[in-house]
Amino acid sequence: MKPLITSPLTIAALFRAAEPILGGVADWHSGDDIEKGVQQDAAAQTYANYRALVSEMREIEATCAWSADEINAWLAARKFDIALEPFSPQTFGMAAVSDFSVQWPEVAGLERIRRPDGSTHEGFRLKSDWLQCDDDPGDTTTLWVRTKTNDVIGIAMAPRPDSERELLKEVRNRMSVPARSRHPSPAMADLPMVDLDAKLDLSYLVGMWTKMPDRKFPDIITQALGQAMFRMNEKGARARVAMAAAVTRSFSMPRVIAFNKPFLLWIERPGVNVPLFAAYLEPDCWKKPTDL
Repeated sequence: MKPLITSPLTIAALFRAAEPILGGVADWHSGDDIEKGVQQDAAAQTYANYRALVSEMREIEATCAWSADEINAWLAARKFDIALEPFSPQTFGMAAVSDFSVQWPEVAGLERIRRPDGSTHEGFRLKSDWLQCDDDPGDTTTLWVRTKTNDVIGIAMAPRPDSERELLKEVRNRMSVPARSRHPSPAMADLPMVDLDAKLDLSYLVGMWTKMPDRKFPDIITQALGQAMFRMNEKGARARVAMAAAVTRSFSMPRVIAFNKPFLLWIERPGVNVPLFAAYLEPDCWKKPTDL
């Protein structure tokens, strides 16, 4: 089953990456695709909400360039294999990477985790004094795990959300309710080892546009892709996310008028009030002459 993954801060950093080329903070809008509109509006709001925050985080970095090769090399140097398709000179690329890691207070003891079907897999046990949880621990409780830094990992068994958007909503709901217990819980937690490497579907960003005050025409996202890696073992956990996009700068194009129906044509000379020649040209004479 496809994993559900969300990384709002990486999204904000991706859009912020375009600011050096755009010339300032951009006001991004959803495109013409109504089905993608909700997701695009959410992405624009995420950028607006967190653009200042991501600039203060040492675990997040971003770049922009006028070459897909340069963006792809930047991603590859950070061990991601997503790559933008080559793009035209009026297109630029932007990319962002987040890399958050935590360590348990000490190395956890190894355990075998038994699945409902009876099979087992490698795991580890978190000690009770590392945890905060509900007063009556159970299979549906939410755990907050202490780490060596001020970061906390929240864990809860719950039904699968319907989408990444619902995943974020569910997590934020749980974040808003701190653990009721402020004393060490008698419960311990057995967790599986995790090694996740997944491509993110960011195609919903394609079509979003912005128009800076000094430009007559909009800039439009024409490519968007992402990759997420998450690893967890008895030592701690590390989450790495990369996102990249291509933005095409629009320019004025002359309107093309195709004379594909019978048409009038004449030759006139200034000062002469009658045409030198006039004709109504039907398709039967539309053919290449041997010469003038």
